[in-house]
Amino acid sequence: MAEILNYKGNEENSSSAHSPIATGDSTLMLKILKDSIDALPSGLAVFDAEDRLILVNNVYRKMLPDGAAMLDAGASFLEMARRNAEKHFGIDEKDIDDWMAKRLAYRDSPNGCFDQKLSDGRWCRIEESRTSDGGTVTNWTDITDLKLQEQVTDSYSQALMTTNQQLKEFAHAASHDLQEPLRKIETFGGRLSEKCGDQLGESGAKYLDRIIDATGRMRRLVEDLLSFAKATDKKSTFEEVELNTILQDALYTLDLSIDEQNAQICIDELPRMIGDFTQLSRLFQNLLSNAMKYVAPGTISKIQVEASSLEHDHVTIAIRDNGIGFEQKNAEKIFEAFQRLHGRSGQYEGSGIGLASCRKIVDQHEGSIRAESTPNVGSTFFVTLPLTLTK
Repeated sequence: MAEILNYKGNEENSSSAHSPIATGDSTLMLKILKDSIDALPSGLAVFDAEDRLILVNNVYRKMLPDGAAMLDAGASFLEMARRNAEKHFGIDEKDIDDWMAKRLAYRDSPNGCFDQKLSDGRWCRIEESRTSDGGTVTNWTDITDLKLQEQVTDSYSQALMTTNQQLKEFAHAASHDLQEPLRKIETFGGRLSEKCGDQLGESGAKYLDRIIDATGRMRRLVEDLLSFAKATDKKSTFEEVELNTILQDALYTLDLSIDEQNAQICIDELPRMIGDFTQLSRLFQNLLSNAMKYVAPGTISKIQVEASSLEHDHVTIAIRDNGIGFEQKNAEKIFEAFQRLHGRSGQYEGSGIGLASCRKIVDQHEGSIRAESTPNVGSTFFVTLPLTLTK
């Protein structure tokens, strides 16, 4: 403070020549300092090396009105801490000593801040630091609004968890209670068409074909919903996996489609990573299946899977195809559930859930997925995955 008070400034500057700093007016300087401290939005108290209060602002007094008399009497840090615990924090008398021990341990080795609920329902965030001469500076900030927002967020999070659980329960119910009757409708509808198709007439046969087709689409939708719900955020099943082995598993599942289309799929050497084998297999099944599905009539599907980059403990895998592509403006829309760029009755069938499942699986693995495409040229899906988990 002495250096500031003795600083005369540039006397040639008329605007600063009459300032408190330039004139060395210590009384005015102290008043400005006090007014500045009182203008702070947080409560501030300063204790000296003997734990006696030497400075406090009005916000601190208003936050802890019962302690005003103690402050004016030069209360010690210990006295104020105990007073706060008894009068403002609602700490039971039997727990005061333990609370005080923790409080002093924090004061002696402060680690960021801690939040304290007051008896009147308010919340304060307390931050402390030690001065060079052994004193203590404590800062109290009212964070009641922040805590209320956190409660609302927690409420929404809990509601979301409940909804997700209901979705999983529905998926299992759909798996067991819906799929079986749908299979029966398909099966018996097919038999009816084979054995009695001629007797139904042209209109009757057409209606039956529509019933069988709609039932098949419904069954596939239920299966896709089940797959989407099973993409869980639990990492208990995560382990070290070989991405090349996962790709081979996906190809084995798609072998009939690959043979039917005579598709050409090339896979480069891919690294190991930590992840869920089943989820990652489903991810590549969906991407490869899409690549084979969306090709122009009479075109042999050609797909290249490669590690386009490997850096900073992440790998980016590119899945390139020679399909019909899409407008780049739809690159985000395709990852939304039930969003399809082609009509449901057209040549390219699908439930609109496959790519949404891909994004969910990638999110669970703390990665990202994006697409680049040119109509009538092809598409490339870029999947970036961490080789190790960070959460």
